[in-house]
Amino acid sequence: MAVGADSWVFLVGTLEARPVMIATATDVASRLRELQNGSPVRLHNMWQTRGGQELETALHQRFRAYRLHGKWLDFGADHPVAAIATHAVELGHRAYPSTETETNRPVLPSAPDVAEARQLAALMREAFTDAGDPPALPLAQLLEHLRAAAPDVWCRWDDRPDRLARAGRAVAGIFRSARLDIAIVRLKTPGRPSGYRLDQVERAAAGMSVR
Repeated sequence: MAVGADSWVFLVGTLEARPVMIATATDVASRLRELQNGSPVRLHNMWQTRGGQELETALHQRFRAYRLHGKWLDFGADHPVAAIATHAVELGHRAYPSTETETNRPVLPSAPDVAEARQLAALMREAFTDAGDPPALPLAQLLEHLRAAAPDVWCRWDDRPDRLARAGRAVAGIFRSARLDIAIVRLKTPGRPSGYRLDQVERAAAGMSVR
């Protein structure tokens, strides 16, 4: 499936995440303002990826059971970000953090910043998929995936000898700000590197509390 070079497929919703809309736009911020004008509640861009009408149609077809009317869906007890991001990855797309859209940057929730944490968890989930879904991955391997997916965000410490430690603190800080208690663990591999468990990453992507 071709990825739209000049357009975005994105998910619009409220802080409560129901209902939500899957839409396509070349200027996400402008489209979000248009939608906001017709909404009585504050809307947010909860997830986005490079793509066009073909991807939007595929997502609406996949989640047609949740359709309310038009492009609006209600996922009930399921979290739409985790479901949509996972299916988009299966179709060859990845989530982008808001900083990648530059002037098209959407407004995201600030306290807690759940959208950013879920986008980060979706990117980390992609790393597990690429590695064949092992129970856990070292932070260094996860960081390499993050650097490739979002270089503007995750390459900023490349000239520092402590870049892994700084990136690790940034990851932990994003999850902490979203009040997602996802813990870094010591892996039972040579050198005992720090890393994250697949089950916790999946729960973080769904916005669920992690133990």
